[in-house]
Amino acid sequence: FMLTQERLKQLLTYFPETGLFIWNIPVKGTRGKGKEAGTRTKKGYVDVCIEGKKYGLHRLAFLYMLNTLPLCVDHKNTLKWDNRWENLRPATYETNGYNYGGRETHSGVRNVYYDPRGKSKYFVFLKVGGKKHHYGFFQTIEEAALVANNARRELHGEFFWNNVEKQQK
Repeated sequence: FMLTQERLKQLLTYFPETGLFIWNIPVKGTRGKGKEAGTRTKKGYVDVCIEGKKYGLHRLAFLYMLNTLPLCVDHKNTLKWDNRWENLRPATYETNGYNYGGRETHSGVRNVYYDPRGKSKYFVFLKVGGKKHHYGFFQTIEEAALVANNARRELHGEFFWNNVEKQQK
């Protein structure tokens, strides 16, 4: 069974401004016609079961709006449950990983590593598309964090994760 845009629109209505999907038909259980579709997963995404198959609502938004079902969708604000259309963009697995703040190093700052052997305590390192990028050594973690942030902005483009901005929130 392959879900089509036509079938999706028979079953659900998507509201791009809020990111919510509402059932158009009665369904088993406590949810049904006129009720919000989807259940939040342990990982934070919202999934819905349609005709025996689970779908992420972030992917279904693309099927609903553009008649395409991308393998990977990025949430611009990194909130996996926020399926507003303005918050979603197609991505590759690599670019989706750029916009993710969870991979911090032991230094506590993404792409900044502590080097106990050198006179300079921190260094900045990124790997993009299999290519390694080294941005030098720094005395303070703040200086290294700014360099890492600028390097991500340069290498990751619109998908870059802003360490500095996220830490201030």
